[in-house]
Amino acid sequence: MTTVRILRAFVRRDALDATSYKLVLVKELASLLASILSVYFLARMIGTGSVAALRPYGGDYFAFALVGTALADYVATSLNGMSRGLRLAQTLGTLEAMLATPAPRWTIAFGSAAYRLIWSLVRVGVYLIAGLVLGASFEHADPVAALLALALSLLAFLAVGRLAAASVLILTAFEPVTALFTGLSWLLGGVLYPTASLPAPLEAVAAFLPITHALEALRRSLLQGASISDIGRSLLALVAFSVVILPLAAWAYRRAIHRIRVDGSVSHY
Repeated sequence: MTTVRILRAFVRRDALDATSYKLVLVKELASLLASILSVYFLARMIGTGSVAALRPYGGDYFAFALVGTALADYVATSLNGMSRGLRLAQTLGTLEAMLATPAPRWTIAFGSAAYRLIWSLVRVGVYLIAGLVLGASFEHADPVAALLALALSLLAFLAVGRLAAASVLILTAFEPVTALFTGLSWLLGGVLYPTASLPAPLEAVAAFLPITHALEALRRSLLQGASISDIGRSLLALVAFSVVILPLAAWAYRRAIHRIRVDGSVSHY
C-alpha cells in the first residue's frame, strides 16, 4: 500500500464521517460566518483612521485582522489535528489495529489530520473571499510569495502538532502542547494587533513563535505585494523553526509509540 493510498484512505474516511452529519456542517459554516463578521464589525468600530503600527501592512485594519484570524484558524487545525485524530482512535479502539499494519508510523499521525487540514485550507479561502466581498483589498498581492509563506507555515505548525500527538499518546486525556501554543499565538503572535504594539519583553518572546513570522510574511505578500526576497527574513525564520522542531517532534513521536506498545497502553483512555 503506497503512502498516497494510505493518506487518501484517511481523507475519505474522515470526509464520509464529516458529511454524514449535516447539522455539524451547518454548525461549522455558521461558526465561520460568525468569525468573519466579528472581525468585520470590530474593524468598523476601529474605523479607517491612520494607525502607525498598521502602515507596514497597508493601513486597513479589516484586511490585517482578517488575515490574522484566518491563519489562527489554520494554526489551530495544524496543532490539534494529529493529536485529536490519535485521541479519537484511542477511544474508539482502532489505534492498536492501525499500529499493527505495515503503514509508516508518520502516516497514521498525519493521515489522522489530513482531512481537517484540507478543510482548514478551504476555510482560509472562504475568509479571503468573504473579505473581498466585505471590502478588503488584495489587489497588490503576490500569490507566489503568499503560497510559499503558507507552505512553510504549515511545515512549522505541523512540527508542533506532531509534538502534541506524541504527548497525547502518553498523557491521553491531558495534552498541554496545543493549549500552550494556541494561547501564546493568539496573545503574542499578532493575530488581531501588530506585535510592535506589545511591550518590548513580550515582543521579544513573540519572535520565537512561528505564527509571528508566518503572519508577517502573509500580510506583507497579500496586502503590500511583497516578493519572496522582501519577506526572506520571515521565511528563513519559519525554516529555522522547522529544522529545529521537526527532528525533536519525530523523535518524541517514535518514543511515544514505543512506550505505549511496550507498556500495553495503546488502547487505554
